Amino acid sequence: MPPRHKYGSGRIDVYGYRVISVKGRRILEHRHVMELHLGRCLEISELIHHKNGDKLDNRVENLEILSRSQHAVLHAQEGRDPWAKDCPACHQLLPRSRFGHAPSHSPGEQTAYCSNCHNYRRMMKRLLRRTQVA
Repeated sequence: MPPRHKYGSGRIDVYGYRVISVKGRRILEHRHVMELHLGRCLEISELIHHKNGDKLDNRVENLEILSRSQHAVLHAQEGRDPWAKDCPACHQLLPRSRFGHAPSHSPGEQTAYCSNCHNYRRMMKRLLRRTQVA
């Protein structure tokens, strides 16, 4: 008979995480462990990161709460997240969601600069045009 896990039997989903049943509801085990540890439900915006990278190691000491952007940046720094990008202006490694979409680009294509740098460059171009006209 296979060994039962601390929180009951479960299955491994397609992403490699253990899914368990709690009060008739399926939940990712690492989220359940963190909710028990904190004594509250997790917000949808709170992600649980496995510090050692093992998706089945759901010990509290191996888990930490991160925002989506913190999680994306962390994995990008580790070279694991394809959803992060380096801004050539401010040299920050940021989630791709922080890069705007410019109308001059093809649909779905992101600008080369993060939203802050992109907006700053647009503002400077406008100011330069105004000074040249006057």
